[in-house]
Amino acid sequence: MSIPTQFSLGPFRLNVETGELLHAGRNTKLTLKSTQLLLALAQRTGELVSKQELFRAVWKGRVVSDAALTTCVLELRDALQDDARQPRYIETLHRRGYRLLVPLVALAPAAPPASTPPCRMVGRLTELAALDNRLRQAMAGQMQVVFVIGEPGIGKTTLLDAFAERHAAGGKMAYAAGRCAEHYGPSEAYLPLFDALTRLCRGPHAERSLHILRGHAPGWLAQLPGLLGDAELETLRRRAVGGTRERMLRELADAITAVTTDIPLILRLEDLQWSDASTLDWLGFIARSMEPARLLIVSSARPIEGLLGDQPLARLLAEVAVARHCGVLRLGGLAAAEVGEYLTAQFGTEPIGGSRPGELADAIHARTEGNPLFMINVANDLVARGVLIERDGRWSLAGRLADIAATIPEDLRRLIALQLERLSGNECEVLQVASAVGERFCAATVAATLGQHTESIETCCAELARRGLFLRNAGNESWPDGTLASRYAFAHALYRATLYERLPAARRARLHVAIADRLETAFGERARELAAELASHFELGGDVARAIRYHHAAGDNAGARSAAREAIEHYRRALQLLTGLTDSEERTQQEISLNIALGPLLLACEGFGAPAAEKAYKRAQELCDRIGATRELFTALWGLWLYTQSHGHHDDAKKIGERLLDIAAQVDDRSLLLQAHHALWATSLTRGELLACVEHATAGAGLYEVGEHAGMAARYGNHDAGACGRGFHAMALALHGDLVAARTASHAAIGLTDELAHPFSQALALFIAAMFEQIAGEHAAARQHAERSACLAAEHGFAAISAWASCIVSWAMVVNGEHAPGISGIRAGLSAAQATGTKLWQSYFFGLLADACRIAGSTSEGLAAVRSGLDAARTTNERFYEAELLRFEGELVRATATDPQRSVALLERAVEVAKLQGAHLLELRALVSLVRTLEGEPCAAQLLRIGVLLESLALQDDSADAREARLLLRGSQRNPTAIS
Repeated sequence: MSIPTQFSLGPFRLNVETGELLHAGRNTKLTLKSTQLLLALAQRTGELVSKQELFRAVWKGRVVSDAALTTCVLELRDALQDDARQPRYIETLHRRGYRLLVPLVALAPAAPPASTPPCRMVGRLTELAALDNRLRQAMAGQMQVVFVIGEPGIGKTTLLDAFAERHAAGGKMAYAAGRCAEHYGPSEAYLPLFDALTRLCRGPHAERSLHILRGHAPGWLAQLPGLLGDAELETLRRRAVGGTRERMLRELADAITAVTTDIPLILRLEDLQWSDASTLDWLGFIARSMEPARLLIVSSARPIEGLLGDQPLARLLAEVAVARHCGVLRLGGLAAAEVGEYLTAQFGTEPIGGSRPGELADAIHARTEGNPLFMINVANDLVARGVLIERDGRWSLAGRLADIAATIPEDLRRLIALQLERLSGNECEVLQVASAVGERFCAATVAATLGQHTESIETCCAELARRGLFLRNAGNESWPDGTLASRYAFAHALYRATLYERLPAARRARLHVAIADRLETAFGERARELAAELASHFELGGDVARAIRYHHAAGDNAGARSAAREAIEHYRRALQLLTGLTDSEERTQQEISLNIALGPLLLACEGFGAPAAEKAYKRAQELCDRIGATRELFTALWGLWLYTQSHGHHDDAKKIGERLLDIAAQVDDRSLLLQAHHALWATSLTRGELLACVEHATAGAGLYEVGEHAGMAARYGNHDAGACGRGFHAMALALHGDLVAARTASHAAIGLTDELAHPFSQALALFIAAMFEQIAGEHAAARQHAERSACLAAEHGFAAISAWASCIVSWAMVVNGEHAPGISGIRAGLSAAQATGTKLWQSYFFGLLADACRIAGSTSEGLAAVRSGLDAARTTNERFYEAELLRFEGELVRATATDPQRSVALLERAVEVAKLQGAHLLELRALVSLVRTLEGEPCAAQLLRIGVLLESLALQDDSADAREARLLLRGSQRNPTAIS
């Protein structure tokens, strides 16, 4: 008796000899170890099989890690479309082993199939050779990027399929593919890249890929919930708050490069003409990378001649065209001889079509211009119409070639329409509904829309795919509600477009709503994962209310991916749709929420000075005041405060902060109180109100709880309030002269952000620490913190912080004697900061420039910098560094030796301003400078005040300020005339 090789596992069919797992037309090839693992589990169906037993059965006693077993289980689950959390086939028993839930049943040998295998690709030898050459260079460590460009139906996908079959099937390299989707309205950010990553993390290299993503691209992994447990997902999402577009681009580029250190990778992205802007940004980013990588990126797109020059794809292709490691492969039509080769391969020999060989091929080539899709459809149409018939094992035409050629439609769309007319009514209806779903669709969606059983739709689609008509199998799909059904794709976008165009407008709208209803029900609480798709369906279906809701959710999703442009598009589209709804409180609430969500993205995308952001916040404030939406008003006002503070309107910022505090107290909410104090400690410091800053920072510290408040960063400034409060408290204490307590608070701020592992909060805390150390005169510590801040900011794309930190690094260079490059660096940092639209800290940075010029002996440049700093302080009321600016001006004027009285007056004014602010550290410095400037004139009051400050301030004995003050006091004791 022969040993069975064919088995059933529920709806799946397994061939243990080849490892092929079949279901609904999908053929998945299992590795040998995974096949053996399935057989070992099947021997004890329904029972626990321990890990040790599986290692003995599959690996025959060889010592391997748990990862080998885990990889096989992941491969089986992927092939069976199984969910580890709700298993239907393989159940994990934690730390113990696994259990097969469905029996593996032996089948009788089946008769060989009567159908012939699909035709191989014809032609394209030159193009395949070009791709092979690019792959060889990639495998040598020289990353390659290739764009395959061609008209619809020209064979782009067929070429890439043939290339993948040639190189990716052997397992010697990793392979990941993603496809762009045609969308009505805003698209989903990074859609094909997330598609490719998901495949990579569920393929043969799953464990290693996940490990690399954890280390190099946590922001991307946080957007792939199906690959992670809840706890890890929450941790990653918290770390990703405040991320930027630049960070997302760099993370994935680093991760993909890291993957290629172990194994070469082919990354395939199709239909870039429908790509979202963020995907194209990433392609441009990695194409500019000079890092060695065994990576070939091959993408397909339709010709760009019809695109405007400023379209993202056109810009990308123009940008990479000059790079040697990038190339464009343009596909034209097949030659007449290649059409003949296709006919021979399809029909055994070239059908008899005229008086000479090749005459039929010439006729088809003349009508189709060698377009492969058109050519294949013409040949199929001739067979379907009975014009091309088989006689005695030989194919021939049933009539004169000239007459038959005249009946071939002149364009592909017309030919597709004629083919549709030969289908049954049910087949046409299924295809038309599927065309409304999208280029890829699940049989369950079509079934629900038509009110039929899923099995009948699967049967219909499987038959069409078997006959090579319009569809191809695309695997299976499982939904959160437990639905498991076959997935299909249109064999070409033109098929779907032709079918969709034939739908009457009213029916088209009904179908879109029905499709969205089914998806919304199936995904339940997880429907937000499909937000962009659902928004499109509901909008096309005329369900405006739900379209608005899902555009809002899609904007949130894009924002979580740091894809600000896509998020803005979705929010703005939702706001446009809102104008068509009747005025109501619900409509007003939605508009408030959308404007609040839009504001920070406009600041991030268009700069801190973006007028559109101010408009969004003010509109939200106006609507909140109208309906009394107190909590929403708080959020809108906080965003308006951030814009106002960043724009340098510190008086207005204080008024907004005080209103925030009133609202928070009114609703008695600890979280809102914390954020109100957050606004006020920042505004108080910039205005030079140090005592108020200390009071608000202290109050905030008493309210802050890490577990409760760390997650608020996304809505309130993209940084953690607890760390920010500690940092500003340190600044206020330092200016007040308590450097010991200030340093403790500064270290606490940095420690908290390290614990949170939140990059923006870390970069900001390090910058504030650098400011504190710079003000304290500790140039080495200031430079160390500033360099760490600048490094983080550059890595994650925090442009303003990067510019700010570079100013402090450059100042420290000047202190160390690097005068020219340091001064140049401060100027560059100032310009970079101004380019972001923010006016925050301008007086301080002009002060750094003035001090640097003073140290370098560039008096006139220093005076110009002081004037700019004082102008900024007066126009914005940013006063915290005013005393130091006046001191610098006094010392620079003294250096000119032209106006000693003015120098004294400036220094006396510096003392006065510092004393009024309680900035006793700056008062001490100004007094020391004043006494030196007086040069022996009576200054007993100033010396007495210096002594008092030295006694009261918590300065380190070896600090420059303490040394200079003590030296001055000792000198005055040796020269009593200075006291009289």
